[in-house]
Amino acid sequence: LLCTTEAYSWLAVWNPYSGQTRWVSVEPTSVHHRKLWYSHALGYEKENGGKSYKILRFAYLDSKRSVHEIYELKSNSWRVLDVTPDWEIDYDNHGVSLNGNTYWFATDKESRGVFPDFLLCFDFTKERFVVPRLPLPFRSYYKDAVTLSSVREEQLAVLFQHSNTFEIEIWVTTKIEPGEVSWSKFFAVEMGPLTGFRFYTGGSFLVDEEKRAVVVFDQDKNVEKPTRNVAYMIGENGYLREVDLGKITTGREGFPHARSYVPSSVLHD
Repeated sequence: LLCTTEAYSWLAVWNPYSGQTRWVSVEPTSVHHRKLWYSHALGYEKENGGKSYKILRFAYLDSKRSVHEIYELKSNSWRVLDVTPDWEIDYDNHGVSLNGNTYWFATDKESRGVFPDFLLCFDFTKERFVVPRLPLPFRSYYKDAVTLSSVREEQLAVLFQHSNTFEIEIWVTTKIEPGEVSWSKFFAVEMGPLTGFRFYTGGSFLVDEEKRAVVVFDQDKNVEKPTRNVAYMIGENGYLREVDLGKITTGREGFPHARSYVPSSVLHD
């Protein structure tokens, strides 16, 4: 897992299974780095039968400038990547790692709201964002809720909720590679009678394949002034169970976030 300190002075690569932690110096790109909202991703390159772990970091300096950097754990050094993005990734859009690469849903930079969102992959072996853009299994736009998750370490999952409806769709990949993707619908549920509100686009969810259900992490139904974090357990037959996760302590935008984790004894040298 990749963690950041509150003051953003260090990054930590942490293995919860072994308890090992590798600390990484941030080395700010800009003197104003504390005002920037950095996005991060942890991935790896397969080499000599092992895995060489790397960290991707990027930030938007202003509306026209951005910086993309990569850190190699084996060489203990940062490098600047030559990237000229024609896409945007929202600050609250958390990428999902799969088979060493990381995926985000992204928006066309010049035609936001005109062209539908798409899936964007960063290949940690080639150290570049992959072209062509990968299609999502639906047409989503700016105000729609789109959130990514993973199923074990083999499949990508996506939750979609249109801005004009309460129905959620859950899709799972049947094939996923840096330059190719195919999808299958897991299930769809009309949430109007169940919750009466839309989920947050930067939220998170987990998939239970055996029970044909998902767990969505969000806040309570008081949209204007929520006070509690809640896990919504949703089945394809319309089943709903709400689990109170406690009082909101991180501010209005501090939504609860969860990811699946497969235990590993990998050492980050």
